[in-house]
Amino acid sequence: MTDLRIAGHDLELAATAYGDPANPPVVLLHGGGQTRHAWGTAGNAFAARGRYALSVDLRGHGDSQWAPDGDYGMGAFASDVLAVSAALPQRPALVGASLGGLASLVAVGESDDPVATALVLVDVTPMVEMDGAMRIRNFMLEGMGGFKRLEDAADAIAAYIRATSRGCARTCVNATANGTGTGTLASSAAGTASTDRKGSSTTTASPRRHGGSASRPCSFADG
Repeated sequence: MTDLRIAGHDLELAATAYGDPANPPVVLLHGGGQTRHAWGTAGNAFAARGRYALSVDLRGHGDSQWAPDGDYGMGAFASDVLAVSAALPQRPALVGASLGGLASLVAVGESDDPVATALVLVDVTPMVEMDGAMRIRNFMLEGMGGFKRLEDAADAIAAYIRATSRGCARTCVNATANGTGTGTLASSAAGTASTDRKGSSTTTASPRRHGGSASRPCSFADG
């Protein structure tokens, strides 16, 4: 495990690398409010499976620099993803959760050149089902008042996702560790995989198999 700095778009990004740099790369991108350390367990797992995993702090997060012009729009995050991909000796597989997934999706979709060998989306999908989006919104609003005990918060989250974050991270690792970029993010539900015109495959969890949620929410906290 090695901490390093990478040039983003007009700023410097912090990253942690796992495994041999000569191995096929996987770039791990966290969600809003998280940092690169959310991918620690997954990074080690990728390295153990013969991948070079690079977990990156998005702009304004963790140890990465703040945007000098205050630009935190999706286009700016996507530009950072493109910069990270271009800095690697070979095209990486992109694994993005929430904000990191959206930034990766925009980067791959709007680039004229191939950006990644695969794109794995966690907690986001190319299309959103409004019923699922409202379910997520209502869940978040219910917790706005906070919880009296940590156990109460854990029970609320467990009731919502009906799965463990570790199990989701493990299946996410399996989806890209073999280099195909195909698979599912949920072992209990069939995902959907597609290949775009630029040669990148995309894997998402099936939204209709999880109580109507827009996509399966996952947390990648260590432990």
